[in-house]
Amino acid sequence: MSPPAGVVDDPLNAVQAAFFTAARAHAALMALLPGGVYDEPPESEQRDYVVLGDHLSLPDHTHDKYGREITQTFHIWTKSRGTKRGGAIAAEWNALFDHQNDSIVVPGHRIVIIRNEFQQALRDPDPEWRQTLIRMRINTVQL
Repeated sequence: MSPPAGVVDDPLNAVQAAFFTAARAHAALMALLPGGVYDEPPESEQRDYVVLGDHLSLPDHTHDKYGREITQTFHIWTKSRGTKRGGAIAAEWNALFDHQNDSIVVPGHRIVIIRNEFQQALRDPDPEWRQTLIRMRINTVQL
């Protein structure tokens, strides 16, 4: 149900949930992520996985529509000694989401654009783990 006229509905949680739903339904991506996709991973996870990172949600209104600009980070964790595996997972993530406006569905909102802002490989103090950070920008318009 849409909010009453003039009420701004922040789609942040629905956008995050839509990313999880789409990622978990994508067989090629999940084949690379035996650990799964999490908001908060179990401490004991020892397989490659993606975890939801920081976000920023800002108003992005036009003269006649309410909108949001959401910046969302995702952390790809791989148990590997290089960046190749994280890069392969990031490539599949980007193929699924970058400029694929129909890849997520958010009730009460239209996705205007999803775009990858950057990707960064990071070392972890544990030499067996590597992290690849992806930041996506999602612009929405409230219906």
